[in-house]
Amino acid sequence: MNETSTPCVQRLVKSERGFTLVELLATIVILGIIAAIAVPAIGNIMENSKKEAHLANAEQIIEAARLKVTSDGGTSDADITLNELVTAGFLSSIPKVPGDDSNSYHKDESKVVISKDGNQVIYSVLLTDGTTAYVANDNGSPVAQGDLDTSKVN
Repeated sequence: MNETSTPCVQRLVKSERGFTLVELLATIVILGIIAAIAVPAIGNIMENSKKEAHLANAEQIIEAARLKVTSDGGTSDADITLNELVTAGFLSSIPKVPGDDSNSYHKDESKVVISKDGNQVIYSVLLTDGTTAYVANDNGSPVAQGDLDTSKVN
């Protein structure tokens, strides 16, 4: 029985072939095209998530400043630094710069600017590490809370 099955197995093995060079090259080209599309898209997703994290930090810092102003009982024009918010207990710590765990926002240069326009209180925020202004207007001034969007994030 072993002798009769051997020629059959040999014929099966001989009739099976590997991939041709053209098939392998076509597969490599397709994978290259997929990689060329996917890598930049992933990079954009990561960059956008950092910008969104800066905006979330800015909103949280504005809310902490709003709580401080409310607890102090005033709404006069003022600049409140991150250091003041941490010292007063309205922030647990100075937030780290998204995407850079070794770097935090500058404790004195990052601030919330509170101003009044008639009866309306305007909260504006500036987030910087001392070198780079992450959340700021084009001229480097603080961004009003209502104007916060990804175009204001560097």
